[in-house]
Amino acid sequence: MGSSDTENIYSLEGCRTQVGGHTPFIHLDDEHLLKPCSLREIQFYERMPIALKPIVPIVCAVFKNKTPQLTALRCLNCSKTADKFHEIIKKIPPSVINSPILKEKQLSQHFLVVDDLTKGMSSMRIIDLKLGKRFYAIDASEEKIKRKIRKIQNTTSLICGIRLSGVLYRETKRDWKIGKNEGRAMKMEQLETTLQLFFNVPLEVREILSSKIEEMIRIIRKLNGLRLFGASLLVTIDVEQLVCRVKLIDFANAAFTNQPEFCGPDIEAILGLNYILQILNNTHA
Repeated sequence: MGSSDTENIYSLEGCRTQVGGHTPFIHLDDEHLLKPCSLREIQFYERMPIALKPIVPIVCAVFKNKTPQLTALRCLNCSKTADKFHEIIKKIPPSVINSPILKEKQLSQHFLVVDDLTKGMSSMRIIDLKLGKRFYAIDASEEKIKRKIRKIQNTTSLICGIRLSGVLYRETKRDWKIGKNEGRAMKMEQLETTLQLFFNVPLEVREILSSKIEEMIRIIRKLNGLRLFGASLLVTIDVEQLVCRVKLIDFANAAFTNQPEFCGPDIEAILGLNYILQILNNTHA
């Protein structure tokens, strides 16, 4: 496949539906995103137990030091056109590769090709919610630990295990966004109001969302030593089509560990998910 063929398949445009996170995502096509990431996040996906896979996005390929590798769970389209991945890195806009945030975090060598959770949606609302009360890795430096702890002081994370990282509405009568800084500054009353507005959708959709989150909780409860530090809950809804998707994302600081202090399930992540269930059950369209 030549470079012109790759250009026809992949637009490599900036992601217009990204609501959270530090690093800029890239739209590859109508179904995939290219996410700059750390080697640690790739390794998390590679070591992930089968039980966790249904509640995280499908990863079709990984790039380690810009070298592509297809995954076992890749979609059919990626399986048919595997050779195109060798050209993708060459087509990434310099504005992304050379962006200050990627250079600062040393994230310009490793990438994930992930399922776009807004695919097929035309009228959409998207929310990114940080889970738990801890956002640094097990082996984080003392400096980073202190910085992260300072950031979550006086946030809703410490109360309910949830903090708004971002929300986006792309609907007929509404097109607006709330960013992570506004989310971090929210008090509990503001967070609750924001969530009730977001989940003010038809009962059928709320019931599906509740079922999916309940399943997440059941899965996490069974995974001893899983710690979703810094992970998010991403929810996408198309009210017109009555379609919704719910996945856990962002595993740069997450871990599977047998250290005694992390024995048992991740109760802080479960705290956050239970809070979302409470909101869903108390919201009425």
